[in-house]
Amino acid sequence: LRFPMFCVPGLVVQGSNGEYPYLTDEERVELVMAGSGCESTKATVVMTDRMAGAGADLVLVVTPCFYKGMMDSRALVHHFTQVADSSPVPVVLYSVPANTGLDLPVDAVVRLAQHPNILGLKDSGGDITRIALIVHKTKPQDFQVLAGSAGFLMAAYSVGKNLEPSIDTLYTATEITYKLHQP
Repeated sequence: LRFPMFCVPGLVVQGSNGEYPYLTDEERVELVMAGSGCESTKATVVMTDRMAGAGADLVLVVTPCFYKGMMDSRALVHHFTQVADSSPVPVVLYSVPANTGLDLPVDAVVRLAQHPNILGLKDSGGDITRIALIVHKTKPQDFQVLAGSAGFLMAAYSVGKNLEPSIDTLYTATEITYKLHQP
């Protein structure tokens, strides 16, 4: 899917700025990169399958957070691995601590980056040092790290060449951003 009139290569549907929690199940499956994260692994697997069946090219899976006190690296790696193992489309991890109260730990991201069906991470935390560490530690996997907010997009560009912009932030400077990513 391409949007040449805006000079962007794609579109994120149901990221946190799209207020996905307020959509019905039917509205969520009507929509390319589709948010399929739920509070349980089982529900996430089912929603991911529905998103793929509706034509999503890949899915954006937010960290489950209802029991955030129990969501350590081991639990999160298990959750995302189960989802990626059963997903018919590639998975992008989504860390949005302002909304979930939980930052996906760096060690978990590094382990998950080795999974063949996990493409990258959309990080909306804004901690550039953390993003730089993830970019550095996942470089051998060609893991994509998406800046989750326009507020730290330019700073994020400075930490590594495998860093891609989050598609849902591109409306602010689409042509410039597009040109920055051309070889």
